[in-house]
Amino acid sequence: MTKSTDYPNVKQSATLIEKVIANRGGENPLKGECYIASMVLYELYDGKNMNLVKKMDVNGQYHWWLEYWSGNKIEIIDITREQYVNENKPCPSDNPEGRVIGNPMRYQSYKKRIRRLKDELTHQYPEYYGDLLNDRQLASLT
Repeated sequence: MTKSTDYPNVKQSATLIEKVIANRGGENPLKGECYIASMVLYELYDGKNMNLVKKMDVNGQYHWWLEYWSGNKIEIIDITREQYVNENKPCPSDNPEGRVIGNPMRYQSYKKRIRRLKDELTHQYPEYYGDLLNDRQLASLT
């Protein structure tokens, strides 16, 4: 089954991914999860109408988010933006000038974290994602 890739559905998925990560708890649970969260959303919709982008933050670390092409408009989807709000720091996606299009990384450690987040997502929201992660998507993580 294919999920609709229109912007409201993609945005809803981004919100649910953010909730899953936030439910883990901790001082700033979204911190360090930008690439993983962005890749889960990117893979859930096969990257349709999306670019995976990154930009260096004030800590010298890359921050990742998605740009979604909605007709003639680019929508910024930054699932983990609140990590910067929580630390009172500027978020790179608020000023995307200088951002670059990134490519999926193939490190096993990232693949495992992506798989874990997808598992959490399907467990917490099976009505939305139980049938979305097909065998092809799961095989790509191994």
